Amino acid sequence: MTFYDAPGAAVPPPQRSIVHAENQSHLAPPVRRPFGRALVDKMTDVVGTPFHKISPLFGNAYNNGAQLRTVLGNAYILFPALGIYLGAWAVKDTHGLAIPPVLWLTLAIMVLGIFDAFSGLLATITFAIGVIATGHLFSSHWVTGPPG
Repeated sequence: MTFYDAPGAAVPPPQRSIVHAENQSHLAPPVRRPFGRALVDKMTDVVGTPFHKISPLFGNAYNNGAQLRTVLGNAYILFPALGIYLGAWAVKDTHGLAIPPVLWLTLAIMVLGIFDAFSGLLATITFAIGVIATGHLFSSHWVTGPPG
């Protein structure tokens, strides 16, 4: 009932736009994704939702790549794997010191992080764990290295 309706006037039921299963013959078939979608959907249930409950930083970083996962399907798994590989390569390049790797490797990690924040975060975490594991987080380089 609106302001202009007379009191006691019958109100028509709201119009709903529900698509019934038998009326979907005009819709296009679903788009096939490379390598399917099951693994990425399972990964979203296992990684995305629980991480968001524990830490919004990790959850938002993972959920940031939803469009990329939608387009690529299971081929998306290559992005986090590339992030872990680049992070490990950065540890090898710096010999475990807490200094930036060579410029092209730093830029590659940055570009990966631009396309998918979760993969860039995995590269950063892999580098940080590698630096901590080698014991060079608190080294003499902090004293002798250039500031900034």
